[in-house]
Amino acid sequence: MLNFRIEHYNLKLLPDPELQILSTLELPDELPLLQILSTFERENPVFKEMVKIAITPMISSLSLLNYVDMNSESEVLGYGISLILLNLGMYLGVPAVVIIGIKKKF
Repeated sequence: MLNFRIEHYNLKLLPDPELQILSTLELPDELPLLQILSTFERENPVFKEMVKIAITPMISSLSLLNYVDMNSESEVLGYGISLILLNLGMYLGVPAVVIIGIKKKF
């Protein structure tokens, strides 16, 4: 288990002896949240699975680009924008429709 201690806006990590890394690690101010999330993901298998489920559709949609012929910059831009819209639909549109549907039922 990692213990967290915040001193002067830097995150200090005091790892278990099993991990065989430095006893104290100083991170820049913008990285503590990423470090905390990655530590929580390593220690909590349920959170790790939730992250995996959340990222899988995005990675799958990126694999669609393997099957497309892109011969010009405008085609690349068009496919990129459509891929962004597809991801917005998956991550924002579908949950919004489900939530609105549930609210209308009850």
